[in-house]
Amino acid sequence: MKFKKHLIKIIVLGGMLAFSFRGFAQESRGFAPHDFKNSALFKELKLSETQKKQIQKIHETNHESFKANRQASKEARNKLKEAMEGSSSDQEIRQLFQESQKLQTELMTQRFEEALAIRKILNPEQRKQFQEFRKKMFEERHSKEHQDHFNQE
Repeated sequence: MKFKKHLIKIIVLGGMLAFSFRGFAQESRGFAPHDFKNSALFKELKLSETQKKQIQKIHETNHESFKANRQASKEARNKLKEAMEGSSSDQEIRQLFQESQKLQTELMTQRFEEALAIRKILNPEQRKQFQEFRKKMFEERHSKEHQDHFNQE
């Protein structure tokens, strides 16, 4: 029985991760407005002052929307988790899963659009470094989330 419960959690988590791309715009990764100009991204890409200002503006424009959507997504995942652990019907759980997927997709789209806007500002070498940076952040974030998930149990 315990194995089945863990298997269900892993399947749900896997589905959520498949639709989850936690891009580079996380507050905990140096993208908070108060320290954006000193972020690892700015240092690694060796941006000009003009580029820094343009990227800062893009980030500030999207920050509140990202924050609200991340919160909504987190709440949807928590509701899904509670439903899976509780006595909710399959239909209710499917609805919660679909809502969680929808919110994750919206967040992914926002991050993608921001990445495209930033890409326009960068030269070819910076674009390559930008993609490497995003990949590194993605891997670190998912590795940490994976560890956090299994440490909670």
